Formats: sequence, C-alpha cells, structure tokens
Amino acid sequence: MIIYGTRGKVIQGTRINNMACKSCGNQSHNTFGVLRYFHIFWIPVFPTMQAPGTECLSCKQTLMGKDLPVQIRQDIKSAVFTKKTLLPAFAGLILIAIVIAFAGYTGYEESKKEAAYLEQPAVNDYYIVNLPKIFPKADGAHPYGILKVKNISGNRLEVVVANYAYNRADGARQSISKHETDQAGYFAPEPFSLDAGDLKKFKADGALHAIKRY
Repeated sequence: MIIYGTRGKVIQGTRINNMACKSCGNQSHNTFGVLRYFHIFWIPVFPTMQAPGTECLSCKQTLMGKDLPVQIRQDIKSAVFTKKTLLPAFAGLILIAIVIAFAGYTGYEESKKEAAYLEQPAVNDYYIVNLPKIFPKADGAHPYGILKVKNISGNRLEVVVANYAYNRADGARQSISKHETDQAGYFAPEPFSLDAGDLKKFKADGALHAIKRY
C-alpha cells in the first residue's frame, strides 16, 4: 500500500516592527511561514503551498497570506522561504532523480558488458531467452528459459537448454543467481549447436533477453 498525502510545517522568521496590529495597534510582530508539501511514505516530494504569516507580540493576533499588506507579505516570503528551507521539501524528487540516473547508468554498463559477451562468448555463459522465438513449439505461457554454453569450437557453440521455463524473465534470472542451474537435471543432457552470429540475431529479434557470466 502506498501512503501519500500532504503535510505541513511552520518555519519561524524574524521580528518586524513596521506594521500596526489591526486589533491592538502594536507595531511588533513575529513572522513565520507555513509550508505544505506532498509526500510519499512521509518523504517530501514537492511543495504545494507557501503562506507567510505574522503574530502580534502583544495580543497574539495572527494574520496569514492575503490578510497581510502586499509588501510585507513579499518580504516575509523572501526571508522565510529560502533555498535552505525549501530544499528538504524536494527530497523525494531528488531521490527519484538519483534512482533514475543510477538505473540508467547501470543499464548502460550492463549493455556494454552484454555487447562484449556477444563478441566473445565463453563456456558457462547463461543466455536468458524467449523460448517461443527460438523454439516455435515452446510453451507461450512460460516463455522464458535459459541456455548454457557447454563448449566452443571456433564460431560454433554447443549449448544446452533448461528443462524449466518461467512466465517472467526474472524467474530465470533468479534461478541463475540462486545457483539452481547447478542442480543435476536442470538442463537437458543433449546439447545443440549454434553459430556465434546466431546470438546477435537473437539479440536483434528480442529472442535473447539477457546474458549472465560468473
């Protein structure tokens, strides 16, 4: 369940002595700002409201927003809502930007590694593939499987195909990371032959989803 909504905080400002209180005539007031922001899981994402306010030091009358004279309202906003006080309200956006940048960098590095693996296949490489695109009779409900390189001779690769298939590529990826692929009987005993050029064609056709090398 995603928890989201808006929250508010009060930012204390400085004292002013140039506005007569409408209630008691006192000139001295404390200033403040009310900042409301949208949050997800209580992490601020962006501000939704910035309202300046004053409190009379004598009678405690509070005025906010348009109840204040225009110039005083602008002066308080400039003094209270600074980069330092507003930046935490964008923490969620900053975090999202970092996550996106990291994911983009990770994806770029992974693509570079896979391109190198395609150029120079190695024994024990794992290929996460879309089985129906390689074997037309494969189960379309569980389209993802694994090929493993058993031997390389020149441009020819001998690979074995897994006896298990998955409805998502992540299922195949987890089987590799958990070393389930090392268990006896995980792969069919008889290998079949591929040309190294076939791998590039599989990648271009979307049949080759990912390459894992350990």
